[in-house]
Amino acid sequence: MYPAEVLEKMKEIVDNCMGDAPAYCVATCPMHTDARGYIKLISEGRYKEAIKLIREKLFLPATLGRICAHPCEQKCKRNEVGHQPMSIAALKRFAAEYDDPSDWDLSMEPEKDIKIAVIGSGPAGAQAAIDLRRKGYKVTIFEKLPVAGGMLRVGIPEYRLPRDILEKEYSYLTKLGIEIRLNTEVGKDVAFGDIRDNYDAVLIAVGAHRSVMLPVPGIDLKGVIPAVDFLREVSMTRKYPVGKRVAVIGGGNVAMDVARSLIRVGAKKVDVFCLEKREQMPAHSWEVEEAEEEGVVIHNGWGPKEIVGEDGKVKKIVFKACESVFDKEGRFNPCYDESKLYEIEADNVVLAVGQTADSSFLADTGIELLKNGKVKADPVTLETSLKGVFAAGDAVGRPLFAIEAMAEGRKAAVSIDRYLKGEDLRAGREFEGAYETWLEKDVSAEQFLPRVQTMKLSPEERIKGFMEVDLGFTEEMARKEAERCLQCECRLCVKECLMLQDFTHCPKELFKEILDTGKVNPLVPYSCNMCNKCTLECPKEFRLADRFSEIRKELVKQGIGPLKQHRPILMHQKFSFSRIFNVTLPDKKAGFTRRIFYPGCSLPSYNPEAVGRIYEYLKEKLPGTGAILKCCGKPTKALGQEELFKQRSAMVVEEVRRLGAEEVITACQSCYKTLSEYLPKHIPGIKVRSLWVVLKEIGLPEKARGIAKNSGMTVAIHDSCVTRDVPEIHDAVRFIVSELGYGIEELPNSRGNTRCCGYGGMVVPANPELAKRVMQRRANEAKCEYIATYCAACRASMVMGGKKGLHLLDLIFGGDWRGKETPGVDSTLQSWSKRWKTKKILTRIANKK
Repeated sequence: MYPAEVLEKMKEIVDNCMGDAPAYCVATCPMHTDARGYIKLISEGRYKEAIKLIREKLFLPATLGRICAHPCEQKCKRNEVGHQPMSIAALKRFAAEYDDPSDWDLSMEPEKDIKIAVIGSGPAGAQAAIDLRRKGYKVTIFEKLPVAGGMLRVGIPEYRLPRDILEKEYSYLTKLGIEIRLNTEVGKDVAFGDIRDNYDAVLIAVGAHRSVMLPVPGIDLKGVIPAVDFLREVSMTRKYPVGKRVAVIGGGNVAMDVARSLIRVGAKKVDVFCLEKREQMPAHSWEVEEAEEEGVVIHNGWGPKEIVGEDGKVKKIVFKACESVFDKEGRFNPCYDESKLYEIEADNVVLAVGQTADSSFLADTGIELLKNGKVKADPVTLETSLKGVFAAGDAVGRPLFAIEAMAEGRKAAVSIDRYLKGEDLRAGREFEGAYETWLEKDVSAEQFLPRVQTMKLSPEERIKGFMEVDLGFTEEMARKEAERCLQCECRLCVKECLMLQDFTHCPKELFKEILDTGKVNPLVPYSCNMCNKCTLECPKEFRLADRFSEIRKELVKQGIGPLKQHRPILMHQKFSFSRIFNVTLPDKKAGFTRRIFYPGCSLPSYNPEAVGRIYEYLKEKLPGTGAILKCCGKPTKALGQEELFKQRSAMVVEEVRRLGAEEVITACQSCYKTLSEYLPKHIPGIKVRSLWVVLKEIGLPEKARGIAKNSGMTVAIHDSCVTRDVPEIHDAVRFIVSELGYGIEELPNSRGNTRCCGYGGMVVPANPELAKRVMQRRANEAKCEYIATYCAACRASMVMGGKKGLHLLDLIFGGDWRGKETPGVDSTLQSWSKRWKTKKILTRIANKK
């Protein structure tokens, strides 16, 4: 088991990582449609894949693309830059144009001999029926109307939702084998008790098909029309007998649907009266605007006082001014000023102030009803007071948007499935329906892009009939709009790190599994490059490399690590600390040793001559410079061999102490980092400096300055990840390259934001395929032919990644590289031969007098 402090740091990642946090639109969608995902696919022209992704959650993509209230757009982060959210619903509609019924997923679990009855075929009932059928249950829907779809079919005007669209998408139910009994009214054509006796579970999803009628004088006059009745008749026949002047009471979406439909069935003057001020109207702003474009007149701040009749028919209606709609406690409690009255003549008055469910068929069934006649159901499970009977949608609570009703249907299906299996109905229900995501994403004003508006018929054309008003997007418009998406998600570390992409969806999942099981696949921690780029990308700045390092240490203690693939590195470390390849050299010529040149392992194994020449130059410019040829111990530390590293680092400290130097000059970035961490702890006051910073101070060898001035040659600079946080090294390297006369290409990821070369985390032997991909990705960032590095291991990685790699010392001492073949990668034997040769060269130079 891991130490407590290590477990605590892993737990911090599990508790706070946002890698599994859904986008704002996805969390807000009651059905959790992956809007971020399908919008990205649309932006890439992958429309078939987009609709397939949508249909994983929704069976009504084309319908909802037209009529969904899209609460997701209210949470879109684009609201913060210009108040123009993504056109999520319209993009769903565009993708649905590529929806082919032959592609529909009709798979389901093996059929069970269990029957479920669903009363009502609206969005709640239909969704529940689908989910239950796909689990293998036999499902029958009882529908009072002669058509399926509930309020989608008879409550939404055809100019918003063409009937062929709805019928095509509803055909999915029958393709799945769901039986729909139309013209079957429960309580009249079939008794509720009979249904309960013959089915193993029942879902009541009857919707709200009855208009709320206001208690005002004249409500019983001929010509007063319930909104639901009006919309139902118009939906079925496209006709309704109305006079020339019609007043609509209500300020919601239903009132707008009524008003716009009245224009289409022959009314010449339509006035809408509502209690609310314009900005407080419950109707969507675009619905109000489109109604006004079609000639509807909106009167805000008025409530009905009385409907005046003549000969039993409506003649006019009187309104009183509404001063406020809600009281101080936020309750609906209108306050009127009856001294301010307004009246208009009218042939008809349509009441659109709300709908309720018809629950009369549930009388004497034992099901508890609320005062408003709706079914009382558990808010978590949707179970009623009668065992085995559930209720969802408008039959239960407040009026729901279609997408909300579908979510309730899915919720009910989960409960029914658990009920039939004898499982806990309440467990794990936290993320049903809309919820707040734990994602954090900052956006800036520079990201503003205007929303692409869908095409629409002109108002003059609209009112001629019930043809569809909103014509949606062209392909070009859809692609342009989709490209506005900010693609809200975290997983920034995973997007950056090829290793994380191979092993996990996000760090939270990876470390949760470790905490839950106490185990880890050893290849996972040993595949980390330890480059810390993930930490730079992470908004929480989690240090994943440190966590993997701690796991490596624990694996070593358990005898599992290092891996057998690391045997070459273990042998390398053994040789690197052997007397055969090590040497400690004072500056005999100066007679004192003030500083030490520490070339490391990789550079001496690559270019002994360059090591010798730079050492000679340091001795010339900085008398009193000795040298130590010994590994700093970084590979031992990286492998997790903590105790062995302490022993080997003590050997380095002893050699430095023996020379009595005040300063160590490193050519290797790993040596710089490693020695900077432990030398000052054991030798107070000692400084560790980079060779490149020192060269900037003392200047380059005279023959090297301007050596490539007329070559026209440009090199891309790869910065070492281990010194990403040392800007003076980055500056010094660029100074040196410029002094040599080379042009510089800055890579997209450079300096403090550099990417790993694929070598430093001891990954190459453990996971060579991954290491190769890391190398190739980094090398391919360079546009020019050459990549210059100041780490010999990085140079080898760039060569293996497919580029012409040169070390900084190659540029200083190699002359003009145009037309010359750049060095490749040596074999192990060649590397050790060069390491031994470096020892001889350094010894000769140090002993010169």
